[in-house]
Amino acid sequence: MPSCGSGQHILYVDDEKALVSIVKRALERNRFRVSVHTEPRQALAALEAAPDSFDLVVTDYNMPSMSGLDLARKIRALRADLPVVVVSGFVDAELRAKAAGVGVREVLFKATELKDLCAVVQRLA
Repeated sequence: MPSCGSGQHILYVDDEKALVSIVKRALERNRFRVSVHTEPRQALAALEAAPDSFDLVVTDYNMPSMSGLDLARKIRALRADLPVVVVSGFVDAELRAKAAGVGVREVLFKATELKDLCAVVQRLA
């Protein structure tokens, strides 16, 4: 697969450490810069410290300390133009509607192939 990025900076948030590692490597192989966090509050702190350094946020929906939608809401308050993608193991019309209501640009099924995630990241970042 040809690389699909050109240095865009992605903030990736998921409480599953193994998945964070896999996705980080895959996105970096595709020429994205990736900052990862397993705790949403740390991701918010990174965004607050350098709000203009990120091109896209990809976050898990179901995390113990804060949902991906709550995180998206806080991100939109900091930087309304920053695209947010929510990833979930269960995607239905209700989640899509709630996500759209807080300004999430895309909702993906967590088992989405990395090439498909890469395509979404490239389109939105």
